[in-house]
Amino acid sequence: MRILSHRLPAAVVTASVLVGAGALTILPSGPAHAADGQERIHIMGYNFSDAIILESDGRFAIIDSGEDNDYPDGSDPRYPLRPGVTRDNPLEARTLAYLDRLGVTADNLEFFLGTHAHSDHIGLADAVIRKYKPKRVYSPEYSDEWISNPDRLWDNQYIYDQMIEAAQEIGVPIIQHLSADGPVLPTDDAPHSAADSFDFGDMRIQIVNHQEDYKTPGAIQDANLTAWGVKVTAHGHSAFLAADIENTDGDEDRIAPIIGDVDVLKLGHHGAATSNSRDYLAALHPEIAFQTGSFDILPTQTMEQLFTMGTRLYTADDVTDAGLEAFVVTLTDQSVTTSDLDKGVHVRSHSWYSPRAVALRDGRPEALTGWKADNGSWYHFDGSAYPEENRWFNDGGTWYHLGGNARMSTGWLNDGGTWYYLAPSGAMVTGWVNNGGTWYYLRPSGAMATGWINDRGTWYHLASSGAMSTGWVNDGGTWYYLRGSGAMATGWIKDRGAWYYLAPSGAMMTGWINDRGTWYLLGPSGALV
Repeated sequence: MRILSHRLPAAVVTASVLVGAGALTILPSGPAHAADGQERIHIMGYNFSDAIILESDGRFAIIDSGEDNDYPDGSDPRYPLRPGVTRDNPLEARTLAYLDRLGVTADNLEFFLGTHAHSDHIGLADAVIRKYKPKRVYSPEYSDEWISNPDRLWDNQYIYDQMIEAAQEIGVPIIQHLSADGPVLPTDDAPHSAADSFDFGDMRIQIVNHQEDYKTPGAIQDANLTAWGVKVTAHGHSAFLAADIENTDGDEDRIAPIIGDVDVLKLGHHGAATSNSRDYLAALHPEIAFQTGSFDILPTQTMEQLFTMGTRLYTADDVTDAGLEAFVVTLTDQSVTTSDLDKGVHVRSHSWYSPRAVALRDGRPEALTGWKADNGSWYHFDGSAYPEENRWFNDGGTWYHLGGNARMSTGWLNDGGTWYYLAPSGAMVTGWVNNGGTWYYLRPSGAMATGWINDRGTWYHLASSGAMSTGWVNDGGTWYYLRGSGAMATGWIKDRGAWYYLAPSGAMMTGWINDRGTWYLLGPSGALV
């Protein structure tokens, strides 16, 4: 999957949150780098892009690198420029700057692992490998011919080949076949094979979902089905980094018993509906879940399962709101801590699942009453963490409408075939309103009027769009004239040099008329002859 976001912080970690049996507790700020007994996982707070850094005993490893600015220009027939290929992505400079600030160098980068051949995971892999020169590179094999859906090829082959070429260029082992009984490092007899579990500093790394039954033409629809996941364990605590592992072919069902209970889960596939199935989440039962994506794609069933288990849910939006670049998890003998995020209440919403929104404080639902503003939108709560939606309600004598996305409605609203207008304050408007230079009339019920209305003794005509009419209007075969104010004219009027006569009903007259004892002849057009 793809997309983007973001900006740079002044520091990597400012404070931490203790995860225990009860509420989370603020701890003092941690050091910039992991000291003995403190191992860190840095998950970049990107929307729909994965870049993760492991830190242990002054050494580093990288699991996925996120998007880059490079893409095929179509000049090489092996790499067409297909629809959906990400272009001009701003994440490249930010990722490299973050790695530099952490102190990643060619001397301390132990390995790079690309989970699968999608650019939002390994687009920047070639640049990272060339710059920081990891001691070895892990990646599942990939070929476009194994993908049955042509709409999901994007630039997969291009970014995969670039990653492999970069590793070959710096002369490091490329490990693509994993087994439980393999050697930690490849041998001359099997230069691309190694163990699926090994130590990295004080961390234990376990790579899962590395079966190779997809390597036949058209075997899978999407490269997500080749994705490797990584379990990280240190000091009796663990995290599972799920890449884009889906359950469309039962992968989550198969690997859940292997992974077991974890403290932290990076949700699969940025939180999309194809991943994070209910039984899988229940088996892993994380204390903390992090979504490398926006809440607006998170299905209700995923959210409900996490909250039912008491899991704290954080998203890339939370990292942005806190002014940070990464969600940092620290594993120690005593606790699991995370980056200090904004502890205020935020309303996270989406458009196509119900409930459409939820109020969260520090990753958990927060029951509210009354109005709550968040990110430029207003929500109304009635003693629940879920704002009201799809309804009218009267607050202090003023009517408001809450939309299907749970946000307070403003502007034009069509409800049941009737149009209403809500002021920027959300208040339902009655009477005249000027919108975009056009006048409309809202009845006392708030319903937009059409046709004829009488307002304080004056007749006005409103088109089928609700717009107030001016000038000549033909209604039912009869002509009427509306002045610039919209008021219906009666008596004599002069229009474009010709005189016309409008009866007291407003109807334009033709033929002979007698006005105050004098006869006049009006032609078929109504003009005075």
